[in-house]
Formats: sequence, structure tokens, C-alpha cells
Amino acid sequence: MKRIGQLATYPGRLENLPLMLESVAPQFDEIHVVLNQFTRRQQLALPKLANVHYEIPQDDLKDTGKFWRRPGTGEYVFLIDDDLTFPPDYVESMIAFHRRMPSSRTAIGLHGVIYSDLFEGTPTSRFVAKFDKALATPILVNQLGTGCLMLPGELMPPFDFMRTSQRFVDVRFARYCHENGIGLVCVPRPAGWVVDQQPEESIFETYTRERHGEQLPEIIQFAGFGKLDVRLALAVESA
Repeated sequence: MKRIGQLATYPGRLENLPLMLESVAPQFDEIHVVLNQFTRRQQLALPKLANVHYEIPQDDLKDTGKFWRRPGTGEYVFLIDDDLTFPPDYVESMIAFHRRMPSSRTAIGLHGVIYSDLFEGTPTSRFVAKFDKALATPILVNQLGTGCLMLPGELMPPFDFMRTSQRFVDVRFARYCHENGIGLVCVPRPAGWVVDQQPEESIFETYTRERHGEQLPEIIQFAGFGKLDVRLALAVESA
């Protein structure tokens, strides 16, 4: 299985992107980077790595650019954010964990959310397993963050499904998985296994959390303990 990284970035992350690539590029067969709002001159300043492929889209796709490339068969696809740094065993560890899952129709990640069955848009009515915090055991969740996520390529949602979810791709991705019988599992790890280069702000903190009311019709389609597969949850916890 080929190991493929996919991400989207923009000029404001010019300082972050090289650090992220340095940490993780050797672990992949290919990394595909969508350069939103980049000029050709800015692209030329980026690290020139044999397995890293840059592409400037005609339109600013924002974070939906992670989903622009259509995966091929026989691929493990890793969705990654440009402002993180990854450990040298990241890819191997994620693949090994996925292979232990009771079902191959599973996406795994580090940032997981479980919503209350009565979720009405209030941030306090959900549990969040943050990607940079320790997690002792795996848990089945309603939603995964798409900045540190892995799944078989055939499970990737098509770009047309994700196109209109700029800045709330995690919600749209979770909805796709719920509608298509794909389990979402937050993996165990030590604290600081993946590091945020810009811990003071994130799309989740500055936008997603404040817009839960606007996204509520979409969230309630997959949110809540009652929407989790009990059998899969028990199998995951014993993996």
C-alpha cells in the first residue's frame, strides 16, 4: 500500500510548512500540497523534495484542498495540517493501529469529538480528545479532526461532497463517514506525540467553535452517543 499525504496551505504558513515537511516527508511515498493563493515565486521558495508535489488551484479551496486529489487504489491516505510537526514513527504507528481495527471501514486520527445526544450547539455539551494530549485507550468518536487523520483511499469522500465545507471540513467529513458506515476512532498516544507549531490559535478555536449553531443541522445528523456503533465501540476499546 502506498503512503500518501494530502494537505492544503496558504502563504501565511510559509514558515510552518517547511518544518512540517521536514518532520514527516521521509515517511511517505508521496505528499500532495495544494497551495492556495500562492504565486509561482512563492512556490519556488518551498522545499524541493522528490516526493512532495505542489499544485496551485485556480480558486482558493481553503481547507477543502486536502480533498482535491482523488486517491488511487491501494493507498493509505493521511490528511495533515501545515502547522503541525510529526514524530518519526507517525506513519508506521498509524498504519499498524489501523490494521488492528475490527473493520477496515475505519478512519483513525488524534483529535476526536463525541457530542452529547442533546447537543444544541453549546461547546460544553461535547467531549474533545485533543490531539496533543495523552489518550490511554482508543475510543470511537462522532468526529475526527482532519489535520492528523488516516484512512484507506477508497473511503475518502469525493471533492464534490467536500467542496462547500470550507472551514468546517471536520463536520462535513464526519457526516460523510456516518452516512457511509465508516467508523471514526481516536487513537491512543502519549502527550506531545504531535506538536502544534501555533498553539495559540486554530480554525477550531477561532471559527468552528463559534459557528456550531450554523453547522448544527449538519452536526445533528451524526452527533451523540446514540449514533455510535456499540459493537464497534466495544471492539475498538479492546484493540
